[in-house]
Amino acid sequence: MGEWINICNINDLKNNTIKKFSVKETEILIAKTGSNFYAFPGMCPHMEEPLDESGILNSEFLTCSKHLWQWNLKNGSSMGPAEVDLLMYKTKVEDDTLNLFFEKELKYEYQDENDDDFEW
Repeated sequence: MGEWINICNINDLKNNTIKKFSVKETEILIAKTGSNFYAFPGMCPHMEEPLDESGILNSEFLTCSKHLWQWNLKNGSSMGPAEVDLLMYKTKVEDDTLNLFFEKELKYEYQDENDDDFEW
């Protein structure tokens, strides 16, 4: 059972930026584009690259500059070379306060770099 959590005043977020927040010991990134707010896990689903450092916002699209994986922030759908959709948290604005619905940490299944299908 999840709950809505106050994150910040919407005026604390600059347009076309990504800011990191900690919610219940979980790193969550908030992207602001225009009057829209999007919340997602802190790491790229590809190779655990921190998206607050490598993420590039362009309107409603997020690109990880490390390997150019890209997502549509409106629904988290993958674009271009990205093979995994972006996990998204629900957000809403009430009285200039950005709220996030948190039920549990959203996590990606990463493949171990040393784990390949080849056996000796």
